[in-house]
Amino acid sequence: MPRIEDPPTKPKRMTSWKVWPRAASTITEEIRTLISEGRSAQEITRAAAKVGFKPLRYDGLKKVLLGLTTIDEIEQNTSFEWAS
Repeated sequence: MPRIEDPPTKPKRMTSWKVWPRAASTITEEIRTLISEGRSAQEITRAAAKVGFKPLRYDGLKKVLLGLTTIDEIEQNTSFEWAS
């Protein structure tokens, strides 16, 4: 009698919001000052990029390439902003 194999499993999906807590550790004194002064999102994003911050969308797209999430999920849960 032929053996019935388990169906192939898909990689476990990870939602994009699970990466957010990591960003809290990148708030430097400069970023804290910009926030408290009410500076623009562009200025804050630029300062964060200097210390290695990557936007949530960037991390999400890496997870799409690994098969952990979908483009649709990234589109629904992140915004597209230029950090210039």
